[in-house]
Amino acid sequence: MSVKCHPEEPRKVVVAEKRGVIHLYNIQTQAAIISVEAQKSPLKSVDWCPLNRMCITALVAGDIITWDLRRPTPIDIKQVHEDGGQIVRIAPNAETVVASVGRPDVAVKVFTAKSRIPLVDATLKLYGGLSWHHRLPYIGVATDRKLCLWKLQIK
Repeated sequence: MSVKCHPEEPRKVVVAEKRGVIHLYNIQTQAAIISVEAQKSPLKSVDWCPLNRMCITALVAGDIITWDLRRPTPIDIKQVHEDGGQIVRIAPNAETVVASVGRPDVAVKVFTAKSRIPLVDATLKLYGGLSWHHRLPYIGVATDRKLCLWKLQIK
């Protein structure tokens, strides 16, 4: 369902299966390094933290689940979207900030790791893409003939 290469680890790739299993592979040796399991499905999206190569986050059945790959169990599970999700992305300049898009409707939500209260909670008509600015605390979401941008106050 989702594949992500790490910018600092060019020989490693994280691959996520719909059934909730996530594998970290070494591309050079074509061998699995580690696997973690969400214990739920369907898994829709996975992202790898650019600041911490041991941190991955997945959107599984509406929950945002975060792992430290040095541990077999998740370090954080947060129910975010009641009817499932589409995509999750970690902020490139703040490893504790995560954005997602899911249902009901087309809900855009941004959370910090320590809080259950979203920094952004917006409903859109359609969803076409989600992206963080590579340096600044902006998130953009493509929707029906519009680009919606939010500037976040990230500490």
